[in-house]
Amino acid sequence: MQCPFKNLLYKEYLHPLVAEYIKDVLELHCFTDENDNLCSYSLSDIENIEPEKVIKENCKSKKCNDLLIYSYKKVTIEQLSALDDVSTVYSKIGYNELDMLNDTIEFLESDECKSLQTSGNFKEKN
Repeated sequence: MQCPFKNLLYKEYLHPLVAEYIKDVLELHCFTDENDNLCSYSLSDIENIEPEKVIKENCKSKKCNDLLIYSYKKVTIEQLSALDDVSTVYSKIGYNELDMLNDTIEFLESDECKSLQTSGNFKEKN
């Protein structure tokens, strides 16, 4: 007899919109800069850096910035809605998250962010 809980999770995770979202999130953590170093955003979970600082650090590399913009623009309300149906997701995802992504995209495309760009993604010294 197969475990019904296991099959239910597989069905939820294999929903095309959920699978696409998970794939994109995993790729997001593997982005590299012009020097083949992980982008600041990719390191954020490992180094436990504040989100606002990570975004500004990410601006320093045009490649990292472009990859993050592309990745964020791929997120749709349909994907977020499909995630709400996954039983292991404990908080509801909605328009607020999409608004936050759009606000971040706006900053990433701003002159302020572009002015931080260098030839690579270098860390600030504290």
